[in-house]
This record gives sequence, structure tokens and C-alpha cells, in this order.
Amino acid sequence: MQAISTYQLNSKFSDQDQRKNPKPFFGGKKLLVVIIGLIICLIGFQLFLSNYLSTKGKEVFELESKAQVMEEENLALKVEIAKLSSLSQLSASAQPLGLKKTTAFIYLENQTPLALKE
Repeated sequence: MQAISTYQLNSKFSDQDQRKNPKPFFGGKKLLVVIIGLIICLIGFQLFLSNYLSTKGKEVFELESKAQVMEEENLALKVEIAKLSSLSQLSASAQPLGLKKTTAFIYLENQTPLALKE
């Protein structure tokens, strides 16, 4: 038989113990530090995102109110254009300029071109 020293026996048992109970990748303190760091990063990201979204919401609200004001102005201008382009308004504007309503119409039957070919 072969003689085995106590060192060899201890190393065999320690190898078997390590295989059965491997050391965790993160120790207790390391894992705690990583988790706390991750929580702090997530809280910081949440604060950044909340601030960003609130400022963008305010900008959207301001743009929507400006759009509403512009739509109201556009409607008022359309009404004013309709008033000014009506026939009664045009005839009232033409009288001070000396324009009169015509009663006789002249029709040109033989129209010659303005520029003649040579």
C-alpha cells in the first residue's frame, strides 16, 4: 500500500470542501455595496427622468396655448377677409373712388391678337 501524508489528506479534503461549498462571487459586504450603489444610481436616474419630463410637459403646454391663440387669430382674420371681399363692401369702397355701376355692356366679337406675326 501507499503511504499518504497528512498534508496530502488535508489538501484532498480541502479540495472536496471547496467543490461542495464554492465561495460566492460576491461576498456579503461586496454584494451589499453593489446593491446600494445600484439603488443610488436608479434613484438618480429617476430624479433626472422626472425633471426632464416635467420641463418637457411645461413646454408642450406653452406650445398648445400658443397654437390655440393662433387658431383664434386665424379664424378672426378669415371672418375679416370674408367681410372685406363681399360685393356690398366692394361697391361701397368703389363709390368714393369715382367708379360707377355700368348699365351698358360692350362685347367684342372680332378679337385681334395684340402682337401680330410678321
